[in-house]
Amino acid sequence: PLDAVGKRKNKQVSVLHAHPGRQTFDIAFSPLHETVLGTCGDDGNVNVWRLEGAGGPATAAHSLQGHKRRVEVFRFHPAADGVLASGSLDKTAVVWDYAAAKAVQELAHGGGVEGLSWSHDGRLLASTAGDKKVRVWDARSGQCTGTADAHAGVKAQRVQWLGATGKLFTTGQSKFREREFCIWDVKDLSKPLKRHRIDSGTGTLSSAYDPDTNIVFVCGKGDSVVRLYEMKDDRNHFSELQTVTHNQGFKSITLLPKRACDVMECEVDRLFGVLGDSVVPISFVVPRKSHINFADDLFPDTAAPEPALDAAAWFGGADASPRTMSLEPNKFVVKREEKKKEEKKKEEEAKAAEYVPKVKTGIVRKTNYRHTAGKEDWKKTWFTQVKADCATRDATPIAANDRFFAVPWAGPGGRMAVIPLDRPGKLPDNGGFGMLETGSPVLDFCFHPHQKDLLFTGNENAHIMLWRASEDLMDLKDERGRPKNYAGDPVLDLRGHYSKVNFLNHHPTARDVLVSSSADGTVKLWDVNQGAERLTLEGAIEDFVQHVDWSYDGATMMMSCHDCKIKLVDPRAKKVQ
Repeated sequence: PLDAVGKRKNKQVSVLHAHPGRQTFDIAFSPLHETVLGTCGDDGNVNVWRLEGAGGPATAAHSLQGHKRRVEVFRFHPAADGVLASGSLDKTAVVWDYAAAKAVQELAHGGGVEGLSWSHDGRLLASTAGDKKVRVWDARSGQCTGTADAHAGVKAQRVQWLGATGKLFTTGQSKFREREFCIWDVKDLSKPLKRHRIDSGTGTLSSAYDPDTNIVFVCGKGDSVVRLYEMKDDRNHFSELQTVTHNQGFKSITLLPKRACDVMECEVDRLFGVLGDSVVPISFVVPRKSHINFADDLFPDTAAPEPALDAAAWFGGADASPRTMSLEPNKFVVKREEKKKEEKKKEEEAKAAEYVPKVKTGIVRKTNYRHTAGKEDWKKTWFTQVKADCATRDATPIAANDRFFAVPWAGPGGRMAVIPLDRPGKLPDNGGFGMLETGSPVLDFCFHPHQKDLLFTGNENAHIMLWRASEDLMDLKDERGRPKNYAGDPVLDLRGHYSKVNFLNHHPTARDVLVSSSADGTVKLWDVNQGAERLTLEGAIEDFVQHVDWSYDGATMMMSCHDCKIKLVDPRAKKVQ
């Protein structure tokens, strides 16, 4: 959702597995339905999805199969519902009735199809291909009405129909490897109206066009700049506008529907740019002194998310321009508010069906900690230059009791730093102090709750080790007075798992009971005093255990598993409750 801005960390994100095990090459929303999404990939399929529901669809509403090689590009029809065109490396473009999953027309090319664009009314289809030609087709009859040599370079070429102007906009590379664009008159493709060199960059150019403002947005993959060109009818055919730059390179850009713009702030366009790990909105605003009245000179009626005709009518020969709507708020808001009221009514009806009356007890909850506030302690109490290894760790990479805290130290050897709480300050450079050397990367660890100087470690080599920490561990020296690690034997070495130990937890009341889980799919209970395994939970647990915790009295264990389920287990009965 556009209003769910910010980091996605710790937030549930709906993921659509569009082409499992394959790469997705193009993705687009239907201009006629806000909840219809299309994807194409190297499995040769075009899938159309309906996104009703918070979790998204489980299967494609329509799967179009017919191309023999990967599908590079597809475009929904701008006016007819249920029609789209797709282009593939098998040197064909196909016009589909996607509601019927039927290929109606196949358009043969001299190379893999790299770009597609519908005319304003959807009567004609423009395409670019690997044979470096641009073509214009009557999409229903399959007749090629015009062809031209576009760009001589080796980079992929793209095409964009410039609304109702009867012109095409193509991007590509010249024979001198200079990126360029051309403007064409559809009625005469013998030569371009304008050929303009952009630069010598290497990224493939792509474009987005706003028919309301007649502005083309051009950006290359990896470029840190978005270029704007206003299309005109004068002898130069275009004028350059102010560019947009960023300190990172864009992977791709897309133009949002005009309905997403804040028209009262004179926002005429909004782009989304994909960076390394972010999607950045880019707003284009025309400065005005007053924002009280709607600027109808900036916002003509724009395309509405409603079909003008159905697929059967279009394939039967009917044509229609896209339906339009006003962006004036008092007209736009009325429709939006009506839609919100309908959605709210449906939600209320659904809640009413699930309503369970709550019992009112009349108890007012009170707490002495209501106004508790936290703040960090003085900097002189900090422990700095701690090189904790937490890059690939699922468990919390720190453990502490009232005498020590422990962290796994970055680097080889499975080192554990055990630092007394009464020695704050800056630690020696490059780990220049004594540590425990466990011999294998530590995946989880915990202190013994009843003996403060004992530390358990679960290692990647499937061992569980018990170590004794001391106040002078950091001060260990070799015979030459240099810091050294403790590389001796542990107090205890528990062996029983045959794959890495990913979690440890000590019993809350029993003195010497430890539970461990492993990537081998088992959960084991150990008698630490005897150094022996007491029982193994294997049949009762059906999936990989990620976390284990004890009940307050230690009679029951709660486990979170890889199958996204939480299970309550009686360990002594080996039974899931």
